[in-house]
Amino acid sequence: MMNYDYAIVGAGITGLTLARRLKSQHQTVLVLEKSRGAGGRLATRRWSDDGIFFDHGCEGLDTKSSEVEAWVKEMNLESLLKHEGDDFKILDHSSNSFCSGGISQIGRRLSEGLELQKQVKVHSIQRIDSMFRLQSDEGDVHLAQKVVFTCPLPQIKQIILNEDSDNIMSKLWDPVWDQVTYEPSHSVMSRVSSLEAFSGNLTKKLGEGFVAVNVSQKFRLKQPCVIVHSPTSWSSENLEEDPEQVYIRVKTLLIQHGLSPVGSYQVHRWRYALAGKVVRGGRGFAELCSGDLFFAGEAFAGTGVSAALRSANKLSDHLLFDTNGYGES
Repeated sequence: MMNYDYAIVGAGITGLTLARRLKSQHQTVLVLEKSRGAGGRLATRRWSDDGIFFDHGCEGLDTKSSEVEAWVKEMNLESLLKHEGDDFKILDHSSNSFCSGGISQIGRRLSEGLELQKQVKVHSIQRIDSMFRLQSDEGDVHLAQKVVFTCPLPQIKQIILNEDSDNIMSKLWDPVWDQVTYEPSHSVMSRVSSLEAFSGNLTKKLGEGFVAVNVSQKFRLKQPCVIVHSPTSWSSENLEEDPEQVYIRVKTLLIQHGLSPVGSYQVHRWRYALAGKVVRGGRGFAELCSGDLFFAGEAFAGTGVSAALRSANKLSDHLLFDTNGYGES
């Protein structure tokens, strides 16, 4: 069994960025991700039978941000991006670039060359001498000298406080982290009979906070398709609702606005779409076990893609240069 320098739990922006930087400095790194794909909210749903696809998480990137711009260049992402122009306006006004082939391309690019195991849900963590022992739900065991959790804090807490984890782990949990909140969201993807109701626009408000995106215009698809994003308040109240009932509500709104759904549909629930109330005044990450265990991600640095990246920047600087923010080795 291989002993890694680092095990990173979570293959979103923070985890993948950190993994690439650590590997570039000759560290052995294992990334564990519970989902089928890498990238976190950089997610694209594809209907492979007819070439239809939807960005059902993050809509785009703010490459006007110097932080994001530097990251795009560092990670060699420029060729994947299309920038906002007169013929295209992105739903998220904080973004000005998107991927014409689907935003999951960024996750795949960031994953290249990494040792990444997907569909692995970490169950517990134990400290054995100078190593950490991570065990998955399937019973697989992974060993590493240092561990970085980049998944949402409720998922980290579930692992740390698991009865199969060391008792000492439960003492590491800071009650402050229980105050962190996450905003949920639902994304409903569907074909529609016509796109005339958009009147040439990319988005259309459906009322009650629901917004439809003209996916066909965004990606130049031949078939008329839309994705509808729900407001946080509605998703909070209907978080455990059956996907069919979610679709029925959205279908009613679409019909009312001249966007009659046809054929199949898909619903995706984001339980942790965005960090709401976050950790304030921190370093962009939490350091535990004398610098061998770390928690990172957007909740430690703000909200959204930029915050997830900022957390990765802060932690990678700390791990690789022991800088305390000054860039000195």
